[in-house]
Amino acid sequence: MKAFIDKYQDRIHGVLSCFDRMLFRGYLPIMSGWQMAQLFNNSKIRFRELKAFLVQHADRVRQHAIDVAKQEGRPYQYLQERI
Repeated sequence: MKAFIDKYQDRIHGVLSCFDRMLFRGYLPIMSGWQMAQLFNNSKIRFRELKAFLVQHADRVRQHAIDVAKQEGRPYQYLQERI
């Protein structure tokens, strides 16, 4: 890994490392209902289409994670969030 970082250091903005695995969480910069409405409006998503849109993209992201894990020979495990 060090050789790779040394070779491409002019293109690398940062490096993350850990012992075994990392958990990434993301967010949309939406602080209000108005901003969320703007996001969907700009994306041409109507309110009545919203649930289908969200379910479709959640499934797409989940399937991508499964495919990457399979391609890399790694297990895929969905971790339920504690409430």
